[in-house]
Amino acid sequence: MGESSVVGCGKCLKYFLIIFNFLSFLVGGTVLTVGLYTLLTDFGSDEAAAILGSDIYKAGSYTLAAGGGIILIVSLCGCCGSIKEDRGFLCCYFVVFICLLTVFIAAGVLGFVFRNQIINQVQIELETRLKYKYGVDLNSPENQQFTESWDKLQRKLMCCGITGDINSTESWAFYKLSDTKWYQQFSSGVPYVPSSCCDPAGELPKCDGTMALNGPPSLGPPINSSMVMNEALYPEGCYDKLQNSLEMNSLLIGGFALATLVVMVIGILFSICLFRQLGGGHMV
Repeated sequence: MGESSVVGCGKCLKYFLIIFNFLSFLVGGTVLTVGLYTLLTDFGSDEAAAILGSDIYKAGSYTLAAGGGIILIVSLCGCCGSIKEDRGFLCCYFVVFICLLTVFIAAGVLGFVFRNQIINQVQIELETRLKYKYGVDLNSPENQQFTESWDKLQRKLMCCGITGDINSTESWAFYKLSDTKWYQQFSSGVPYVPSSCCDPAGELPKCDGTMALNGPPSLGPPINSSMVMNEALYPEGCYDKLQNSLEMNSLLIGGFALATLVVMVIGILFSICLFRQLGGGHMV
C-alpha cells in the first residue's frame, strides 16, 4: 500500500472508523445471537409460528439475525476500506448500510402501524387452529406440530384454552363449549380438557372430567361457591400468558433493532466523511 492519502483530522477519522467497525463487528455478532435466541427459545418466534400459524414474529427474528450477520460482513469491509483507504470498499459499505437502514425502518414502521390488527388476527387464528387442528389428524405434520407445541405451552405456562379466567367460556371450557374437533372424538363426552391442562401432581381423571366431579370441568362455567374446586386444572387461558412472552421477545428484538439503527447511522456518517477525505485531497 502506498503512502496514506489522509493526514491530520482525516487520519484521526480513519482510525476512528477502524475502531468503530471493530465495535460494529461485536454489535453484529450480538444482534445475530439475539435474533437466533428469540427464534429458538421456549415460545420464541419459531414455536409461536407453529402455534399461531403466522410467520409475523418469526420474520422479526430472521430480520434481526440476518441484519446482525450482514453487519458482521460489512464491518469487515469497512475496516478493509478504512485501512486500505479504498473508496470502493467505503462506497459498498455505505450502500449496504443505507439498504439495511431502509429495511429496518420500514419493518419497524409497518410493525407499529399494524400492531393492533396483528394482535386481533393472532387471537382469531389461534381460536380457529385450536378448534380444527388440535389433537386430530396427527398424520398431518402441521397438525402434529401445532398439537405438540400447544401441549408444551399449556404445561409450561400452566394454562388451558385461549383466554380469560376460570369463569370464561374461552379458557378451559373452550374445548367442550366450542365443539372442538378434539372433543368430538370422544363419544362418551369425556375428557373435557386435554391432559396438558392438568397439573401432573394432581389426579388426571378428576382434572380432565373422566371422573365425575361437582365442579369444573364437568360443570360450568360459570363457577359458583357450591361447586368443588378442581385444584389440578389450570383455570386461566394461554393467550394472555403467551402474549406476555411474545411481547418480551418483541421488546428484545425492538431494542436491539434500535441499537443496530444507531450503529448503522453512525457508520454511514463516518464512511461519508472518510470517503470525502479520500476524494478531496489532504486535510491538515
